[in-house]
Amino acid sequence: MRRWRVRGVASILLLILLLLLVPASERTIAIQHAPETVTDFDLASSSLLPRVVRYIDRYYVDPERIKPKEMLKSALNQLELRVAEIQVDFLEGTDLVLMHIDQATKTFSLRKVTSLPALVEAMQQIFRFIQQHLPLSLSPQDIQYAALNGMLRALDPHSALLVPEAFSEFRVESTGSFGGLGMVVGIRDGQLTVIAPLEGTPAYKAGLKARDRIIQIEDEST
Repeated sequence: MRRWRVRGVASILLLILLLLLVPASERTIAIQHAPETVTDFDLASSSLLPRVVRYIDRYYVDPERIKPKEMLKSALNQLELRVAEIQVDFLEGTDLVLMHIDQATKTFSLRKVTSLPALVEAMQQIFRFIQQHLPLSLSPQDIQYAALNGMLRALDPHSALLVPEAFSEFRVESTGSFGGLGMVVGIRDGQLTVIAPLEGTPAYKAGLKARDRIIQIEDEST
């Protein structure tokens, strides 16, 4: 782990910008909310879930926090919180979860969710069930972002997946800041930490690496 002092930076980014990995075609889909996208957009086969999980596996600085079963439970809790039509019941003393969408009900087992690939597989099964019974008034993209942000919340309160509109605004607002330097940062153990420099950016060329600590910005300690 190395320590850095950063100059020419106006503000601190506190979000992990996972959306940087999303291809342009999927970003376009993600901002469409017309009812017809329910049939055009396939939750289970979307590449966003596996991309986010691969990103966590590759870059997350504290592997001990990566607990797939807890991440899945957090995703389901967030879905229940954000979507009135979804109800989730964790059956006490078991690894079973009962999911209700309107009149449809299905039981899922979390027993085998002990790895990130197993998390992806289980989440895809749940997404498939959701999409089969999702009311046309609801956006599958909104369902996806709610679940993924719930999953990330199980890691720490600073990790988040931004929707394309918010990401675009964030890039504009962060010109000249860490976003302009091209690195993903987060708070780890109370310190501002590089999660990953983005290839080809000033931060990458300067030699910043994952787990590096940023201890000073301009003349102020972080």
